[in-house]
Amino acid sequence: MIATTPASDVPLWIPSLVAQGGTQGGTSFDSLFLFAAIGLIFYFIVFRPVSTQEKARKKRLENLSKGDNVVISGGIIGRISNLGDDGIAVVEIADRVKVKVFRKEISDLLEHASANQKSDKSAKAKDKSAAPSDPLSSPAKSPESTAGKAQD
Repeated sequence: MIATTPASDVPLWIPSLVAQGGTQGGTSFDSLFLFAAIGLIFYFIVFRPVSTQEKARKKRLENLSKGDNVVISGGIIGRISNLGDDGIAVVEIADRVKVKVFRKEISDLLEHASANQKSDKSAKAKDKSAAPSDPLSSPAKSPESTAGKAQD
């Protein structure tokens, strides 16, 4: 039978292990567990959302059709006028101005690209409005301050 303390059923050797900081053999396992936990957290916060967004974008690009408004990777906006089976799309960028582009160079549909652009702009606007303005960057000139400098 294992000796226990009278107040509880905790074996006597457990408080001594806690006071010593555990066993030395467990430290490598603890650090390995910590790295694995950080890796899982990083996966679920960073990699998984990016991969799901990329899968959704690829699905949208596979379902392109004539008349869709698209954004080409260079930032040019146009409407698809013809889709070829050889991986080339004809995009109309102005009246009677058509360019041939590879399908892989089409970044996204205009609706999704503009929605991402709007959310980025609104986030930047919130950051600017939340940040206090620096009074030193554009000091207010009062008549007293300019009069005092003129007298010097």
